[in-house]
Amino acid sequence: MSKKILLLALLSVVLSAVPHGVCVADEYDLSKSLHYTGEGMRYWYEEQGGFMDVTRIPYSDLDCSGCHVKSCTQCHTEANGGKATDMETCLTCHSRANLTFRMGREDGTLDVHVARGMGCTDCHKIKDAHGDGVFYHSMRDEGAIRASCVACHEPDKNISGHVVHRDNLDCSACHVANTMACMNCHFDTFLKTGSRKGNFVPMRDWLLLINYQGKVTAGGAQSLVYKDQKFIAYAPYFTHAIQAKGRGCSDCHDNEAAKKIMKGESVPMMAFEDDRVVSWEGVVPVVPEHLEWAFLNKQDDGWTPVENEAPPKIQFVGHGKPLTKSQIWKLAMKVEEHKPTSVEQETEAVSPKCWALHPGHPNPFNARTQFSYDVAKEGHVLLSVCDSLGRRTRILSSGTLPEGSYTATWDGLDDRGEPAASGTYLIRMEASGFVETRKIVLIR
Repeated sequence: MSKKILLLALLSVVLSAVPHGVCVADEYDLSKSLHYTGEGMRYWYEEQGGFMDVTRIPYSDLDCSGCHVKSCTQCHTEANGGKATDMETCLTCHSRANLTFRMGREDGTLDVHVARGMGCTDCHKIKDAHGDGVFYHSMRDEGAIRASCVACHEPDKNISGHVVHRDNLDCSACHVANTMACMNCHFDTFLKTGSRKGNFVPMRDWLLLINYQGKVTAGGAQSLVYKDQKFIAYAPYFTHAIQAKGRGCSDCHDNEAAKKIMKGESVPMMAFEDDRVVSWEGVVPVVPEHLEWAFLNKQDDGWTPVENEAPPKIQFVGHGKPLTKSQIWKLAMKVEEHKPTSVEQETEAVSPKCWALHPGHPNPFNARTQFSYDVAKEGHVLLSVCDSLGRRTRILSSGTLPEGSYTATWDGLDDRGEPAASGTYLIRMEASGFVETRKIVLIR
């Protein structure tokens, strides 16, 4: 048998052992990724206490699994030039993020990363999309998603909120503008028409706070109605409406919702008045027994209140937990508004007069290194890491930036999310004809 025939035979055996439509790769197994399995939705739907307890309809009988990726070509297609890294490829399926960006452009809350020209894959590297060979029940399982604020941003110790809250508060609790939520999903109509459009109420006037992995983080909710039965799920949820400047103390402390809860009252999160939905506005701690939601039936093109007066069935998903009495007390308490330190005032008052890329610190480094750079005028800035031969290892930032001073962090990973080898690297900044590099040494 010739070498060519033997090679083809071996390839045939390998391909036959892989689930249909799954790419063959040594380091990735798409068949175990959440994109492929859709396990997150199925797991929480069928879990004891999940919505299937209400509907009695198995997940496999719904069309939800049709949204999930069953082959490489679903993202790597000729239609988009094979560029799965294009943001539009992600937004084809991630419609809630797409809606968040559209509404953010309209009301001035567009995600700061999107506004600066970044895309999904600037934060979500290949393992977030393809998986790492481990079967996860949810994107909220530890290790399932690697994208993280602190991978690029070192908390500024000159900002008192970073010092006071330390490890008790997730970045999203302060820096996410709102919660994009799909409320009152009318399941009866959805099953009848097969369409989600018009069968739920989109809401984004509030931000929920929920406990997750030992921190208070941004949360979301989804309410559903089926045959007059009411259901609501609470979960840690990261709306992609991140703002560069965090909330002020008064947005969360001396909080109206928290004060109502402390008095034993309910917060009217979603009310139905004069044939229209009215939403609460602002930050709200998740304490289910004190959050009041309107549940509505779909009638032609309008809504009518559900007549069933029984309380809704409540579920916590994504490992989320309600806030404690102690946390509510702290939110209801008035605190002194933070005043900028002299360092912050100086930073705000002075604009850079020239382009600059400053040395990294620490150097050498092991886990991560941070460096600052100055943008003299608005324009496109490319920040990258190259090896000693000038080959690009990682793109840290690429997009239009306004005039100002910035910081960036390299966590020692390449563009595939793999650890870079020990050695000397070059941090390279390119902008409006300006090019500068700084040496940095990575020690494993």
